[in-house]
Amino acid sequence: MLELTAIWPVLAALAVTAVASIYDLRTGHIPNWLTLGAWGFALGAHASVGALHFGAGEGVVALACSLAGAVVTALVPLLLYSRRGLGGGDVKLLAAVGALCGVSLGMDIELGACVVAALYAGAKLAHRGRLLSATGAAFQLLPRLVWTPRAGARRRTPGFGELRFAPSVFVATGVAVLVRLTGAL
Repeated sequence: MLELTAIWPVLAALAVTAVASIYDLRTGHIPNWLTLGAWGFALGAHASVGALHFGAGEGVVALACSLAGAVVTALVPLLLYSRRGLGGGDVKLLAAVGALCGVSLGMDIELGACVVAALYAGAKLAHRGRLLSATGAAFQLLPRLVWTPRAGARRRTPGFGELRFAPSVFVATGVAVLVRLTGAL
């Protein structure tokens, strides 16, 4: 059976992403109190659990691993944010997930969220009969990852509208919880 010290981070991440999804779907924003609070909780909890179970030295290592998870999982989202491809709340949410789950699982959740969002976007566009035209527009936008967008550029993808990313993070985190609980991987 899985120890509580191994599962609490993903359960906490699942709770945070569930609340973030609700806020994101209703308002289009993810509150700072949620993301920054989760990040602070993760740092403190990892340090405390590590110190209580394994000694003070391991508490410091656990704190460093939590901090590394936040930083590493925020790198790609920060790049996307700088190119207006992702909102600031999404960046902070992914950093909080990384702080809770660590580098490896945080990156898995981040990749899973991108896959879920891409599948959802593709299905939504196909349902509207706009998949091919939007795919062509996306290929035209690829240079924006290298060059800075012009001043006043809009965040919207032609033919699609806004995509709320927090629900994709929630789904990916849910899959991570199931994998952890079942020991599938």
